[in-house]
Amino acid sequence: MAGESEFGFCNVCKKEGHITRTYFTYKIKCECHSPNHFEIVWHCPTCTPEEPKETSISIKTSELEKV
Repeated sequence: MAGESEFGFCNVCKKEGHITRTYFTYKIKCECHSPNHFEIVWHCPTCTPEEPKETSISIKTSELEKV
C-alpha cells in the first residue's frame, strides 16, 4: 500500500523512528515466501540499506531430494 508509514527500529543505524522497507529477492523457491525467497531490511529515510550477509531458507526435504 502506497503512502503508509511504519514506525520501528532502523536495521542500519538502530534508531527508532519512521522506517521503510527494502526487499532483497533471491531466485530460490522456498516454503517461507512465494514465489521466491526474499529478505526485508527496515531502514530510516537517511540510511542506505545493505543486503544481509546471511539468510535462512525453509525447503521441504522432499523437494531437496528432487535436485
